[in-house]
Amino acid sequence: YRRVHAVVDDLLNAKNFYIALVSDDGKRLMFPYSVDAANPQLAERPLGRGLSEYVLRHGKALLANKADIRKLVRSGEASSAQAGATATCWLGVPLICGDRAVGVMDVQSHSEEHRYTPRDLELLTFVSYHIANALERKRSAESLKLANAELEQRVIERTSELAAANRELREHISVRERMERQLKHETLH
Repeated sequence: YRRVHAVVDDLLNAKNFYIALVSDDGKRLMFPYSVDAANPQLAERPLGRGLSEYVLRHGKALLANKADIRKLVRSGEASSAQAGATATCWLGVPLICGDRAVGVMDVQSHSEEHRYTPRDLELLTFVSYHIANALERKRSAESLKLANAELEQRVIERTSELAAANRELREHISVRERMERQLKHETLH
C-alpha cells in the first residue's frame, strides 16, 4: 500500500490518502493503509454514512468540495460525523472487483490552496483499476490456498478412513481364512 501511495502522490497531491476495504462479512470498513494529517490513524468502523460508504453504495467516484459535502449531508446521503468534516476537497474512487465495490481509495485536501480536478479523478480511477485487480488476484490466491488446505485435510481424513476400512477388511479376510482352514481341517479329519 505504501508503494501505491507513492505512485498516487507522484501523480497528484496525495498527502492525505487512504485505502478502505469492506470486511468479508460486508458490515465493516477497514483501513489497511492511511496517511492523513488531520486524522493520523483511521480505525475500523461499522459501515455508516461516510463519503467512503457513499462511493461504495453508488459504485462510482466522488469529487466533492465543502459545499458538495454539505449537500450530501443535507440530503441524508452522508452523515456530518463521518463525511470528511475537515476536508476542503475530497476525492474517492471505488475499488471494483467483479461487479461490486470492495473498497475505496481516497485522497483529500485540508487546505483551500489545493483542490482536485476531474483530471485527478481520471488518474485516481485508472490507478484504482490496477489496485482492484491486484486485490482480486490476492483474494483469489488466498481462496485457492484455503481450498487446497481444505482438500489436503479431506484427503488426510479420507486416507485415514480408507486405512481403517482396509484394516477392518484385512481382519475380516483373516477371520474368514481361519474359518476356511478350520472347516477344511474338520472335513479332512
